[in-house]
Amino acid sequence: MSLVTSTFEEYSATVDTAALVSADPADQDPGDRSARQLFDAVVMNPPFSVPGHPTIWIDHVRLAWRLLTPGGRLTAIVPNGYTFRSDRRHTAIRALVEQVGGTHVALPDDAFGTRGVRAVLLTMDKPLDYTEGAEPAAPRQRGKYQASPEEVAERRASDRELSQLVHEVLDDPAAVSRMQDSLSAGGVSAKVLGYSPRNQAMLLTQCEARGIQLVDVDSPAGWRKRGRKVRPHVAGLRIVAPRGETRTAATDATARTAPGTPAVANAPSTDGGTGSGAGGDTGGESSQDTVLFRMISVFELSQTEPVTEPTQATNNRARQPQRGRGRWAA
Repeated sequence: MSLVTSTFEEYSATVDTAALVSADPADQDPGDRSARQLFDAVVMNPPFSVPGHPTIWIDHVRLAWRLLTPGGRLTAIVPNGYTFRSDRRHTAIRALVEQVGGTHVALPDDAFGTRGVRAVLLTMDKPLDYTEGAEPAAPRQRGKYQASPEEVAERRASDRELSQLVHEVLDDPAAVSRMQDSLSAGGVSAKVLGYSPRNQAMLLTQCEARGIQLVDVDSPAGWRKRGRKVRPHVAGLRIVAPRGETRTAATDATARTAPGTPAVANAPSTDGGTGSGAGGDTGGESSQDTVLFRMISVFELSQTEPVTEPTQATNNRARQPQRGRGRWAA
């Protein structure tokens, strides 16, 4: 197979660069694109991870798949973790590859020189009769999802990397000035403006890395109360939030942190204040008391969509009595 150079073009010529970087599949709807804006072939080496998003490569692959014309081929270099990780995101992308008969080949251990990065070459052909939205979902598990030790370690490492980047930003007066200019340019919600400088820096750092325009953020439950829901297959933005407890200097040595949620002592609170023991209001407690913080995920407005209200006909069908039962269905 040879490339015809006259028809080979950079993706940036037809695809919004910011949307590619953010890799949110919902940002690019193939139904709204002309045939010229889809691709017969995609060859990619997506970033394996960015601060706050250790599996961003999955988002890139999903977006490229949506931009692939039926009959086209996607070839991507992805982390070796694709082959064995059991979390929902890895399970779902493997299910998609298996559904379309995709294959993968392990790359040599020295494929990336001396970096020691293990990777595989993933190949997927989109069927001519493929229907968008037919991707298999990750199998649901009963009860609360329990992260594997590998996932916990990966998340902690990503959080530490993000915290270090933010620490460097806050120590750089020029970077702080740029951050303030960005926030004061307009379009940012009062909620974000009320966050501590640390959380503002965290959000802006992650948004910049992922090509997201920061407007507003909230938790999944918060967005539902506002009539919106988080889109499938998107990863949230990490910030710090109070754990709702304190510890004293005497218990510092024995204090324990919940798995996967490393505590941050004396961190600024998310409402713009500071924790006790860091110059904040101690409320009459000893100045040695320290508010504990943890890392949580929130989602940006662009990662959500309106909740579709059920029609009256749907409500009526839901209230029809079930066969074989003498009571109304809930």
